[in-house]
Amino acid sequence: MAIEIIPKPKAKKKKLKLVDLSYYASALLLIGLLFLYIGFYFWQASLDKKLEVLSNTIRENRVPKNQALEKKIFAFKQKLDVFETLLTTREKSSQFFEFFKSLCQERVFYPNFKLSMDGSSIRLAGQTESLDVLREQIFIFEQEELIDEVDLSRVLIVGHGGIGFELVLSLAPNIFK
Repeated sequence: MAIEIIPKPKAKKKKLKLVDLSYYASALLLIGLLFLYIGFYFWQASLDKKLEVLSNTIRENRVPKNQALEKKIFAFKQKLDVFETLLTTREKSSQFFEFFKSLCQERVFYPNFKLSMDGSSIRLAGQTESLDVLREQIFIFEQEELIDEVDLSRVLIVGHGGIGFELVLSLAPNIFK
């Protein structure tokens, strides 16, 4: 009895079409991105050349006459910007003066004041007839919500029995709104 060995045909492996498809799609995507990168590189290089040509053209066209005219125009623009700022803040400052007028005693005279640039404080130089009037004025300022702090920094006796003084008022940030 002889045993015969008959070889069986090899079983075919099942290919996963999804894996093959994703492989080819990623390869195509990689090649496409490579071409896109190269295209953007050359496009940027051409734009840099155009920018350099335009910059050189601008530099060549600058003559002293044009430079002087540019300086005048920029100086005029700065002045216009300052006037624009002043005009837009005029309404706010006029509201401040109305507010300040409503707080002032009739018997107190303020010949001088200085408002800080940021609007956070105001230094008032004033005169009044007595210390009682000054005390009342300070009390009025202290009662106002938009005034954070009142500081009496100097008191002087002036001619004819008058009182000179200097106040520093710390203002609330929303006073100009």
